[in-house]
Amino acid sequence: MSIKDGQADLSYVLQRGGELLRSTVRALAVDGEMSSFLAREARKEGTHGLGTESPIRMFHSGSHGSLVLCGFVSYSVQAGDTRIPLLRVHNPFTDDFCGPLNDLWIVSTDEYQRLYRWLRRGVKEKVREVAPIMDPADKQALWDNTIGFLQRGEEALEKFGVPLKRGVLLLGEPGNGKTMAARWLYTEALKNGLDWRTVTAESYDAARAHGSAHDLFQLEQPGIVLFDDFDTSLRDREDFGPDRDQSTFLSELDGIRIRRGVVYLFTSNAKLQHLDPAFKRPGRIDRIIYFQKPPADQRKRLIVEHWPAEIVAGIPVDEVVAATDGCCFAEVEEIKKLLVMRYLDTRAWDWEWALQSFKERAKDTTADRAIGFRSNLPRHSNGHPTSRTQTKPDFLIANRQDGTSDIPF
Repeated sequence: MSIKDGQADLSYVLQRGGELLRSTVRALAVDGEMSSFLAREARKEGTHGLGTESPIRMFHSGSHGSLVLCGFVSYSVQAGDTRIPLLRVHNPFTDDFCGPLNDLWIVSTDEYQRLYRWLRRGVKEKVREVAPIMDPADKQALWDNTIGFLQRGEEALEKFGVPLKRGVLLLGEPGNGKTMAARWLYTEALKNGLDWRTVTAESYDAARAHGSAHDLFQLEQPGIVLFDDFDTSLRDREDFGPDRDQSTFLSELDGIRIRRGVVYLFTSNAKLQHLDPAFKRPGRIDRIIYFQKPPADQRKRLIVEHWPAEIVAGIPVDEVVAATDGCCFAEVEEIKKLLVMRYLDTRAWDWEWALQSFKERAKDTTADRAIGFRSNLPRHSNGHPTSRTQTKPDFLIANRQDGTSDIPF
């Protein structure tokens, strides 16, 4: 697209955006941090076509059913006492899927500065470092193969002929700390001036439909690309059957010319034997870090270091640790929620009630459903369960900011 064509597109969407917001407007693009924050905070209010027509929707097989491929999605955010309306533009006709004309936000000129200050404050609060609770050797390995790898510099790597990319896989059942580790890496990447991009299954589907999936694998500067819960694209083709998405995904991992360095970080709930050998081979995955159910010392750290001091002071911590033997982090966090629920009713920290309620709820779950991160695992005709979960951890998930909905219309 030429500069002239791009300017014409921008002028058109600003004119249409002004009509929808009934105001003079300004355009803005946001980076990955602010996009993630908006995804959590923005309230979706409707969809509109680029003109007077309805928006173009794409039906897909994901859990949301359909998404806006071409048009406006209207949102609002609550910035203090002020509600700020804004629009997000989805324009599939641009040549750059990840470019600003494809993913553009529009806000009233009067609210432009207010929105900027609100985003800055919100992101600063959001990225406060929370150290992951994991084995020290695994934590060091995770650092060395991500932040450390990128910090060592491309000159030394190029000198010895090592490709400037690395693949790291975080593997384990839901609720055992993968999200916590990814959140920590995110804050560390920002602190060290590294780029970050989160790719969800839904955003990958949209990019592939646009023919621009390769854009999601590239960064403008050294950094990390997180592929969150990509089990469907990673599963073994012999066990689960061939998948066109998977072939595209694997070819993009190899076919991109990395300019300055990138780490591909994957999280998966699948078992190692269910992942495709082509994905696991060296060059695509260089390090696998396993997340098992936490031992007693790690469960105690979660309670003492992450729970509010008032709760910790009101419960028998060692008794809680002993009673949660075999629980994952998510299940321990579920007990905290039950404690708070009980406190709101009785104004007391009733540990025995919370434990009993937890046990009763656990009876209603199946063996492959972890409390707090439950997943419905549909089965293929060959009897194997699929690995993609229906619900995901909320870290950096594009929560409907791409215009998705549960129903087609």
